[in-house]
Amino acid sequence: MPNLNLLVGNGWANGTLAVHQEHLYSETIRTLLLVAIERIQPQSGKPKVLLSTPPDERHDLGLLMVHSVLALTGAHCISLGPETPATELAAAALSQQARVVALSFSIGFPSRRILPFLAQVRKELPDRIEVWAGGAGVDRRRRMLSGIRTFPSLEAAAAEMPDCQAGRGGLS
Repeated sequence: MPNLNLLVGNGWANGTLAVHQEHLYSETIRTLLLVAIERIQPQSGKPKVLLSTPPDERHDLGLLMVHSVLALTGAHCISLGPETPATELAAAALSQQARVVALSFSIGFPSRRILPFLAQVRKELPDRIEVWAGGAGVDRRRRMLSGIRTFPSLEAAAAEMPDCQAGRGGLS
């Protein structure tokens, strides 16, 4: 599915797909993912993952994709939906006892705003809570901040979930 998302996103960006076509695709995938996520039960003892996007990032398809993939590992995923301010992410992560805050950035999110937002999130959270960032917006960044984990694919993020539970990356 990520390759299809890339094709649709590129088609929208270069004008070969109309906005209504991109919206139809996104809503169809969103519906499928929501139905699938609803059927997945978290496993006892697996980490809690808080999911969201930054303010002004309304594109949540990547968020739903990572939610579904991490849920399949047994993680207890808690989605705040899109557009959560850094201070609210921190408050939610602490109140929900999350081990990971996972953030999604689409290709449409302004690149210049990614690092400042991630720096603010990292500053708001204790070191024991990991910050994961992903999506096409993050993929185009040449550098990343210390204390922020990125992954080349959804599969790579899912593969890290068991290690996360075992205490890697400052989690215990």
